[in-house]
Amino acid sequence: TTAAPSGNASVPSTKAEIVAAYNKVVNEAKHYEGKLTLKKHDIINVALPESAASKILNPIIANLTKTNPEEYTFDGGKDVNDPARFVSHKIVPNGRDVNVQEAGIANATASANADGGYTMSITFIAETSTFDGTSTTSEPTHHKSAMDPLELGSLDLGPVKITNADMRYPGATMTATVDAQGRLVKLEQKLPLEGSGTGKAGISITLNLGGSMDGTYEFIYG
Repeated sequence: TTAAPSGNASVPSTKAEIVAAYNKVVNEAKHYEGKLTLKKHDIINVALPESAASKILNPIIANLTKTNPEEYTFDGGKDVNDPARFVSHKIVPNGRDVNVQEAGIANATASANADGGYTMSITFIAETSTFDGTSTTSEPTHHKSAMDPLELGSLDLGPVKITNADMRYPGATMTATVDAQGRLVKLEQKLPLEGSGTGKAGISITLNLGGSMDGTYEFIYG
């Protein structure tokens, strides 16, 4: 950890300080009341190995895999084009404050930037979740404190009905860049995931999922 120059944003040093600073700057951005332009870019990659059900699965995978750039302008915390949409709805986790706990972090670093701000990065411990065919019966609690893990029950899988699945989260990384005024100016998510399970699409099939849910959020104030 490198200390910031005197008079600039204070760089957190210990894991506890970094976690507290991360929660603070992200939640302040979620509840920002001034004018704010948010540039959001989600990239979802999903892959399944070749199987007897490839003809069924390939169109589904193509539908799930996407890159989605978006831009929003907020004022008073609300979207200027849709007053029902708030800043918090477009920053992970959707509609919730972040509440990262030190116990859920495998590694945390922070360093000063040349402009007087700093960048901090936190990597989560490995977690798992299970899906019983209807709902998620266990969740990756620490990942969910800062992002939106994959919800299998909400996916559009066409003719495929998932009967059970186990998801593995090897350890996502969230990187936050803070300016000299202590404001969040960039947030980056790297969320690798793996999964296995069974499903039905006329025939019983075995599913082995690999992929990632990544995202970049840029904040322009004023």
